[in-house]
Amino acid sequence: MPSGPPKHEMAYFPNMTAALPSKSGEFRRVLWTGLYSQVVLMTVPVGGDIGDEVHTVDQALTFTSGIGKATIAGKDQDVKAGDLMVVPAGTQHQFVNTGPTPLVWFPSSFCYAIQLRPFPDTYK
Repeated sequence: MPSGPPKHEMAYFPNMTAALPSKSGEFRRVLWTGLYSQVVLMTVPVGGDIGDEVHTVDQALTFTSGIGKATIAGKDQDVKAGDLMVVPAGTQHQFVNTGPTPLVWFPSSFCYAIQLRPFPDTYK
């Protein structure tokens, strides 16, 4: 495991959603770690779940394989490969694999981890 702060280098993941495996032997695999954010590959086996969680950062979750049920702040939402879900900081969340294959996603917290621009912000 690397020690010290991360290098000031680009982290490039070509063809990210197509190149990720549809399953992994690891529940959580860290792909990249920065000073204030991390990119992780999550794999929940058939019938499995992540357990109730709360984080101190916003998360953007991109689902790449499988189907499941997300429960965010008590509200259920079906999720599948190709979906993007945002879990606000401090919000209870749980993900359950309801399908016949592993449920895989990568959460990230660096989609403007701090609000840099006023909302709404659009470029034309």
